[in-house]
Amino acid sequence: MNKLEIAEYLRKLYGMPVTKVHTANYDGKEKRDPRDPTKRQTHQPRPPKTAAYKKAFVYLADEQGAQRPRYHEVEAQLTPEALASWPAKPGLSARELREQAERAGREG
Repeated sequence: MNKLEIAEYLRKLYGMPVTKVHTANYDGKEKRDPRDPTKRQTHQPRPPKTAAYKKAFVYLADEQGAQRPRYHEVEAQLTPEALASWPAKPGLSARELREQAERAGREG
């Protein structure tokens, strides 16, 4: 499967908001002789290998529609509410602080 097929598959089958797909192909690793791990297996013309595989790194759109795969939780922890709660108190994660701020913004 290529990147376009992976993105289309996830959109159609699971309804995921895919914004970007990165793929990486990995070769299989050469198997070694278990009796002597430093030497190759010499009794075969080509040493056996494990199966090759492909990884797909899929980036999804978040609730704001932006594509921020790694840093949006860090940004949430740098809000004034999160910094005021430092050192961290039990039960006050960045997500809970954001929800509290949203509730306070709606009420006040």
